[in-house]
Amino acid sequence: TPIIAITAHAMKGDKEKFLNIGMNDYISKPFYIEDLINIFRKWLSIPFENDKKNQSIKINRYIDGMDMEKLMKKISNDNETLVYLLNTFKDRISEFIKNLEIYLKEKNFESLSKIIHTLKGSSGNLEMIEVFTLLKDLEDEISKKIINENKFKLLESKLENLFLNIDSFLKNWGGIKMTIK
Repeated sequence: TPIIAITAHAMKGDKEKFLNIGMNDYISKPFYIEDLINIFRKWLSIPFENDKKNQSIKINRYIDGMDMEKLMKKISNDNETLVYLLNTFKDRISEFIKNLEIYLKEKNFESLSKIIHTLKGSSGNLEMIEVFTLLKDLEDEISKKIINENKFKLLESKLENLFLNIDSFLKNWGGIKMTIK
């Protein structure tokens, strides 16, 4: 059974380090689904069905605040995966905002750091470049025990706009979101 390292570490020498400790292969985040499938193909002798049934659905995939072209490439143009990811993120935005407000009020740097790191990963994976960049700055500041309230207000505003934009996008897609199991 091959062991594949999937890591956020993408520094020079990391691949060799992982291979030297016994991993068979390595991929760093963010990666495209196709890259991971190719690694599986390399190590496993089972066929992979490349299901492109969703590519036949041509819908304007534009959401303000997101690089949809990069996201769709990352998920191999799978519309069902797109709808699932967007619904999941949208469902969590309110909770993120509520918790950010609580942790800011308490000046709870540890909890702020965790939630910002989680949001940063999600926004990066979903190609929300402006939000990701803002979260990188906030993560750096929080690690230094700095709270920039204007940046947090900007983050809250951007998350609320993303919520509205994603919600509108999903409503316009109508029945497609019903295909998620």
